[in-house]
This record gives sequence, C-alpha cells and structure tokens, in this order.
Amino acid sequence: MELPARENQSQRLSKAERLSQKTVIATLFQTGFPLFIFPFKVMALQIPREQVPVKILIAVSKRKIPGASSRNHYKRLIREAYRKQKNQIVNKWQNENHTLALALVYSTHKPIEYPQMEKKIYEVIQRLVGLHADDIPQLMGSRKE
Repeated sequence: MELPARENQSQRLSKAERLSQKTVIATLFQTGFPLFIFPFKVMALQIPREQVPVKILIAVSKRKIPGASSRNHYKRLIREAYRKQKNQIVNKWQNENHTLALALVYSTHKPIEYPQMEKKIYEVIQRLVGLHADDIPQLMGSRKE
C-alpha cells in the first residue's frame, strides 16, 4: 500500500488542533460515532465551528500498556503518523459548518511498529473522509446552518 504524496500545507499539529475540553470529550465518548479499525477505536462528533476544522484526542489505555514511558511512546507514534497524513481529512472538513472532534484510542497490548501504525492511521483517515457529515452526530446545543 502506497501512501499519498503530501500537499504543501502546514504539517504541524498545533495546540488549537488538540481536543482538550472536558465536556466535549465526555460527549464524544457517550454519543460519538464509533468506528473500530484495529488497533484503534475511533470516536467522531461534530462540534460548533472553531478556528480549526479537525480537533484530535489521542489516548493509550493504561490497562493495555501499563508502563508510562511505553504509553507516551505510542502516543508520539500515533501523533506523528496523524500529523503527516492529516491534510486529507482537514481538506474535507475545511468547508463544513462544523468542526470534527476525533478521538483515537489505541486499544491493544500488542506492540506495533511505526510503518504499520502509519498504514492504520491512513486507513482510519480514509474511512473518515469517506463518511458523509450527516453520518456523524452533532454535539447537543450546536446550531445547524
């Protein structure tokens, strides 16, 4: 599987692109659109438009990966793989009236090398790009435009 060529957009993962609002995170896990692509459980939710089209939360289970340094290592790998391929999903959500809140939860205890991780993140992004905005639930209280 060949990964797509990168476009000339910023590949940084800024602080604004990280999901950190506790109420949004709670709602995301309660009512978000679930998707499972091994080794990731993905949750998606539309939230009112913010300055960025996609906000992401990356989590690694303490139960699955008990060592803190290993959890941080996996989070770095996931963040890097997402950062390098995020342009596809950002381009899709650029013209939408809502921001996509996205949670990537690493859900296995098996170690995965970076090239495999990158391919799995690519699969996740392709599935999300293929979804229509109406398939993903909206945060209650958000206005439809």
